Amino acid sequence: MLTLIYFILILGLIVLVHEFGHFIFSKLFGVHVYEFSIGMGPRLFGTKKKKGKTQYNVRALPIGGFVALAGEDPTEKDSEVPEGTYLYQKPVWQRAIIMCAGVFNNFLLGFILLFFVGLFHGSVDLTPRVTNLTEGSPMYLEGIREGDIFKSINGHTVKTTDETRVILTLENDGSTTEFVVERDGKELTFNVKPVENVIIGELSKKDELYKLGFRTGDTVTLVNEEAVTSKKQFLELIEKQNELEEGTFQITVERINKDSNEEYFTIILDNNTKINKKMVEKASKYGIIFEKEYVENNGFLPALNFAFEQFKSYFRQMFITFEYLFKGAVGINDMSGPVGIYSIVGEATKTSVLLNLATLTALLCVNVGFINILPFPAFDGGRLLFLIIEKIKGSPVNPKIENTVNSVGFMLLMLLVIVITISDISKLIG
Repeated sequence: MLTLIYFILILGLIVLVHEFGHFIFSKLFGVHVYEFSIGMGPRLFGTKKKKGKTQYNVRALPIGGFVALAGEDPTEKDSEVPEGTYLYQKPVWQRAIIMCAGVFNNFLLGFILLFFVGLFHGSVDLTPRVTNLTEGSPMYLEGIREGDIFKSINGHTVKTTDETRVILTLENDGSTTEFVVERDGKELTFNVKPVENVIIGELSKKDELYKLGFRTGDTVTLVNEEAVTSKKQFLELIEKQNELEEGTFQITVERINKDSNEEYFTIILDNNTKINKKMVEKASKYGIIFEKEYVENNGFLPALNFAFEQFKSYFRQMFITFEYLFKGAVGINDMSGPVGIYSIVGEATKTSVLLNLATLTALLCVNVGFINILPFPAFDGGRLLFLIIEKIKGSPVNPKIENTVNSVGFMLLMLLVIVITISDISKLIG
């Protein structure tokens, strides 16, 4: 229940802040606002509707809000709206600012939340420094050492730990990876081939493996004292055990705890225990565990610097994600919609609730703002694109064409949301 409340509050706040940006600049530039509502759905209470005045309402569903402007449709005419206050009657530069104001507010909220995280919890050192490197791991054997600073991965420049983690995930296809690191002021290049690990996939509490003691993300290391080196070999070992009618066998797994430390667990199973191969995944690992390191000094300026650098990192990660999306390296299954975000909120609230919720909300603010400013129909960026075209050609785009393009864009967007939601649900139910 708490997860649902947090989920509603986060998305509601992000949407409300976005709409308030459109509202405040519409008022500033003299655009008539029919209504500004907190929440959606049936009206609970608010001001009375009066000719030429804005109606302020509170609605039943606490999932954001909306602002209704006069003249969003270029063909609109309303006897109750004073002449000169339609949106389409305002200069292009004013309309452009109104369109961008929602995105600006999302970015501003994200920045403020990151600032308070740094101020009250401590500013994280975002330097992509190698820490907690396992001896004997692929990275260690190739010569990378703790204290080295990542500069690029397969030619992709990285500036923060977050970007390093994202690029490493996207570039990790099991083949040799080129790392450029800085050590004592010099740049060194290492080519590292990761080892294949066997990972327990997404489990729900209803799954048999979960009941036996396995957890999502466990790395299988041993089956009856025999080292596991690949998914194929692991499944063959399990098949051999299943051929034995009686007895038990044991599987040892490595699990990373909340402090980013390794723990090992041995799970005893009957020979007739079946392990669904769909529950087992292979992952390539380099032998590094990313840890949070905090700057020595806290206070206003370190928190401000942290907020600025973390905000830039989130923004660059969006560019990275879209780059790999167009390359085909990121697919629909890698995206998350409302159901996926709900699951992430649930995970975030298991520990350090306020810290994790503030950080997650900041990340979502940047994501929502970035996506909304893209030049795609139905987004603010799409409307901004029409304004740029209007400015270039010296006259507005045909309203019928604009409405049709926005309608088609909206339908495609809803279709994408439905597909992603189905994907999220399928992940949850296994």
